[in-house]
Amino acid sequence: MLILFLTSSLGSLSSPVKTIRQKLISKEIEIELPEPFHIQSLNEDESISYIYSFPDSAYIIICEGALISFPTDQYDPDSTLEIDHRKIQKGLVEGKFWRKDEIEDMRFYYNDVSLSNKSTYDEILDSIKYISFTCNK
Repeated sequence: MLILFLTSSLGSLSSPVKTIRQKLISKEIEIELPEPFHIQSLNEDESISYIYSFPDSAYIIICEGALISFPTDQYDPDSTLEIDHRKIQKGLVEGKFWRKDEIEDMRFYYNDVSLSNKSTYDEILDSIKYISFTCNK
């Protein structure tokens, strides 16, 4: 039933929805993503990042560690909100929406999001689940 709900709410991008469990450096998260998507990983000395790109040109980045930076890190936010140790920054660049969430040493981003898909990408970042805070490398 949960998968049916997520498929319908994320349906403006594509279906079905796939649940991804992603191990980072010291944490593991679970994220619901609409298919199809392409995944790319970046590993640095003390950082790991996963970039999920979608057919609508938007992308989501999941990152743990401080050594990697992304273009979104340079943007000036239109709004900043803090909820339960989570700092959320949002903005608009060249007609596309971006968002950056920071919690402890993790960062979650979306970028290049159109207005018609913004609520879907907000829902994706809002629904990230923390599975473990001590996973093996």
